[in-house]
Amino acid sequence: QMGIAYQGLNRLPEAEASLKEAIELSPQNGVLHTTLGQVYVKEGKKDEALKMFETAAASNSAVAPVAHAWSLFVKRSAAAA
Repeated sequence: QMGIAYQGLNRLPEAEASLKEAIELSPQNGVLHTTLGQVYVKEGKKDEALKMFETAAASNSAVAPVAHAWSLFVKRSAAAA
């Protein structure tokens, strides 16, 4: 998936666009939601990140525990700010 590759290269605008497109095609894919959430964290978009992590955590996929941990991180970092 190109969005994941772009994220790994720190090409965040391209990653965001590609991941949004992929999510439209596969809305139940928790990996895509988690990866887009990570992109949002890097971009400082905490509210959007939290939505992605919560969606991924509810997806019942193998990535759900990771997404839940990321959502806790975002909540705690927002509370500390």
